[in-house]
Amino acid sequence: MSDEGVMGESTTKRVGSHYVLDDVLGRGSMGTVWRGHDLSDGSPCAIKILNPTLTTDKGATRRFIDERDIFMSVDDDAVVRVTDMVVESSTFAIVMELVDGPDLAQVLKSLPDHRLDQGTAVSLGIEVCQALAAIHRVGIRHLDIKPANILIEDPENVSGARITDFGVSEVVAFHGPREVVGTPYYQAPEVAAGWTPTAASDLYSFGVTFYEILAGHMPFQANSAGNLLRNQPPPAIPGVDPRLWNTILTCLAPDPSQRPDSAEVLASELRSWRNGEQPVRLVSPRSRPVRPTPQPMPRPQPVRSAPSATSVATQQRGSGWVIALLAVLVLVGAGVFFYVKGMPGSHSDAAPQPTQAPISTSTPEVRPTRTVTAHATVTTMSSPIQIQLPSGAVECGQGAWIANPRTTCPLALEVVRSVPANHPASFAIDAQDPRTGKSRHFSCNTVGQYVDCGSQDLEVYLVIPG
Repeated sequence: MSDEGVMGESTTKRVGSHYVLDDVLGRGSMGTVWRGHDLSDGSPCAIKILNPTLTTDKGATRRFIDERDIFMSVDDDAVVRVTDMVVESSTFAIVMELVDGPDLAQVLKSLPDHRLDQGTAVSLGIEVCQALAAIHRVGIRHLDIKPANILIEDPENVSGARITDFGVSEVVAFHGPREVVGTPYYQAPEVAAGWTPTAASDLYSFGVTFYEILAGHMPFQANSAGNLLRNQPPPAIPGVDPRLWNTILTCLAPDPSQRPDSAEVLASELRSWRNGEQPVRLVSPRSRPVRPTPQPMPRPQPVRSAPSATSVATQQRGSGWVIALLAVLVLVGAGVFFYVKGMPGSHSDAAPQPTQAPISTSTPEVRPTRTVTAHATVTTMSSPIQIQLPSGAVECGQGAWIANPRTTCPLALEVVRSVPANHPASFAIDAQDPRTGKSRHFSCNTVGQYVDCGSQDLEVYLVIPG
């Protein structure tokens, strides 16, 4: 990037052989988006430049190049188009069409009550869902759907939604699972827990966004940094049609398989509401698999009390909302059991086939199964001794529990495998994080019937067999 001449009060910056940066449109952690123009014909464009401090970070440059590939793989008017990419010296730049309008976050901020009326919100929601459908059809998971990433071409009528910013997206064909960085408030709980995202993960983010544009505020709050509380269904929005409210709650289901079947289905339901037509079934009926017969295990299993007597709807939805540090709940009790294949496998990617027979498997899949609202009461299979874990612990299986959303279950299981069989009361281990490939050093201390292993801001609890 070279400096040539003066334009107003700022130095004219040239990118590549024929692009010029004019004004800053926005800044983010990954880089800066500029309004620019093409010297060859004077046409306007948007130019996203990778933060110079990240140009030596292989992961960051890979995500940046992936973003270009993602943009170019989606041929839909609702997605901002990429026209060129510039890589020279230490400069990485993506050249895109210029959407001459604000983002949805700016639109909401400009309104007196920071929200849209139901009709406008639904029409905009249809546009966003249609864009998500186009993205999902080519195997992309956006992973950062939020008002700031939805550009509005017609701000006066709040229409003409265009999806942008694929900087943290996941593409099955490009790379395998990787560390996900998104916006916690909009992030699906299974993604925050470190599991592979699905199309249903984007529908959760849409649900948060749709709630926000109708309510004027977020559905969930945080009592401290990194501690997002989803202890109950979000507060009802005064005046919102019950049918739209049901749509929001379905999108925000903690269990990905209980969210809408697809973005197309979600768009169809919103469209039918707008047209005064009969509701569209958001979630296809399917038989709920029966939990396999438990085999004797050397690891303890938590004891859970049966749910209180409430309506069926409350059992299926309300009981799924627990105090969670961004994890997914499996509801067990009174015969109610949510089974998430592959955690967080979703029917949006591959719908499970109905079956009447119990599911059996020789290698049980490991997934975060429940969160703890006070202290975890754990009873070992070989002993009735109960174990108390700190409040907020989330179970990953194989005796591993994570203490906060920065610690993922895949890493916790690596910690389990790294602990020696006959370890002293205090010891240290090294465990490789499967998501990043980096080795982490953990200091471990025995606390009663469990081991507490910590590494800076990461913490894993290991339950000792009785």
